[in-house]
Amino acid sequence: MKSDKNKKRLWAAGLILCLLLLVILLGGSVSHQSEAVPENPLHGISKERSQVVYRGKGFYTPAVSGDGKDTPQLLNTEVLASEEPEEKSDEENPAEEQQETEDFQDDGSGDSTSDGGGESENVSATDETGANTSDEDGDGAPVTETFGDSEADISQDHGNSADDDRNQQNAVLPTPTETPQDTPEPVDYRPTISSDLTDGETIHKESRVFSVYAEDYKERALTSSQLNVTCNGKKLSSISTDNGVIRYKAYLDDNNEISITATDRYGNTDTVSVTVYKEITGNEEEEKPAGTITFSLEASTIGLGNIIGPVEVPFYDEETLPYVLNRVLYSAGCQYHFTGSMDSGFYLKSVDRAGITDGYEIPSQIEEHLEEVNDIPDPDTCSPDWLGEGTLTGGSGWMFSVNGTYLSTGMNTYFPADGDVIRVRFTLHYGADIGEAMLGGETWGDW
Repeated sequence: MKSDKNKKRLWAAGLILCLLLLVILLGGSVSHQSEAVPENPLHGISKERSQVVYRGKGFYTPAVSGDGKDTPQLLNTEVLASEEPEEKSDEENPAEEQQETEDFQDDGSGDSTSDGGGESENVSATDETGANTSDEDGDGAPVTETFGDSEADISQDHGNSADDDRNQQNAVLPTPTETPQDTPEPVDYRPTISSDLTDGETIHKESRVFSVYAEDYKERALTSSQLNVTCNGKKLSSISTDNGVIRYKAYLDDNNEISITATDRYGNTDTVSVTVYKEITGNEEEEKPAGTITFSLEASTIGLGNIIGPVEVPFYDEETLPYVLNRVLYSAGCQYHFTGSMDSGFYLKSVDRAGITDGYEIPSQIEEHLEEVNDIPDPDTCSPDWLGEGTLTGGSGWMFSVNGTYLSTGMNTYFPADGDVIRVRFTLHYGADIGEAMLGGETWGDW
């Protein structure tokens, strides 16, 4: 009994040993076996394919992998006609490839199926980027094939891409109808100008006071600085403004053209012009003065005292100081020169009269101050027939004061009031010798 048990154990050990040797032998054989590569069933391009062809760059083209799953989407996939085909490996058989190409051309359907009898493949080749491309379609044109998310979507959306007019037999095109549109009226952006002047009116006095009101296209009143008002080409200055109504005074000739130009903040402009006539018959009521002023023309700084006055002279309603000065000087036998105009920027440059500077003498105290400021009097610059700017010194000229106050603005800006004391005075150095130093610093006195 004991010997039988030992025999059974030996047989079992021997069997196990044989199985182990068999497993080892089979493993070595499998490890040295080469991988079998199945033949590629795809040759050429199916003429029945349903892909939509897009030409150009920039299309968002998903590539379809060999297992039917989408690979990552790529941009700008394009195959150019000049691209060279990839070089064939040494393992490929040129003769076999030629035969396969001829078979494809003879086959009218162009279908190529897998060994398993599956559905037709839509992909002819896959380039290195994973995009599906072919060198040319049936007519030899280079293309870029763009696929949807799945083959089902392709066949559903683009089942027969060659027939773009399918299902259009009963289509009715809408008849275009013209919808009448109201043409908006053009907007006039020019300012509007109104005045109490009447074209062709006849005025029976020497002057005409008139009012002007102007506004922009937004109905905002314009100021006097936005108006240019002239009478016979001479600019007029405003004499008053009240709630946008600006008043002017024009001294008239027999025939007068008064022009009003308005320019708003946007540069829009417009002009109106009227012609008025002056006719004095002698039967007109004499214009009454608005009041009187005390006027004097003085040259005490050169020892000549008062050349005119002090004298009381009348002034008229809405009359500025240059017009008063004009009457006074001509009444005294003087003429004058000025810069600017009677209504704008008026500056009295000189007063002219034969012998007007005869017997002049500069006070010694003033001469000392003139030497200190190096403004030495030059007798050669003193004319016997006129007195004004540039006479004797570089700082000489005429200045005026109203009720003891020197005004920094021109005479044309001042409207006299009844009882005013107006002094027109000659200075040798910018007013320092008549109590008003225009350049600042100390005054030398009041001669």
